[in-house]
Amino acid sequence: EYSPELITQALQNKKELMKLERKWIAFLQSNVDASISLRPMDRQLRIFVHTYSDYWNLQTQSYDLEPKRYIHCTKLRDTRAPHPLLSTYLRSYNPNTYKAPIIIVKTNYATSATATTKECATNNTEQVTKNNTNSTTNNPNNNSI
Repeated sequence: EYSPELITQALQNKKELMKLERKWIAFLQSNVDASISLRPMDRQLRIFVHTYSDYWNLQTQSYDLEPKRYIHCTKLRDTRAPHPLLSTYLRSYNPNTYKAPIIIVKTNYATSATATTKECATNNTEQVTKNNTNSTTNNPNNNSI
């Protein structure tokens, strides 16, 4: 499965994605070429190419200085086109149905010190400090340092 970051980059570079996949497919089908160089490109596009090359098991390396910096791609023993290709995946991709991971944050409001601090935080710092000091002293279960 493609990472959300790669999908976002691909959506921003659809035209370049199509060119890149055509070039890499022709490269993989060639029994002559062990490596190829891509045209010079900006940093963001190079990041995208390096990231996507991992899904192909292609070794990539950037060379030269800006603005002529380019990527050189080398076949490895297990280099292959991913299935589905990212361009194919994007055709059926619907950002409205993409379910991002849900992060659950648990909070503990069991101690009066926590509740008092939470309630007073919006009032002023002096009151929070006063209430924390009183609650800490009176709470036998307090594990604060």
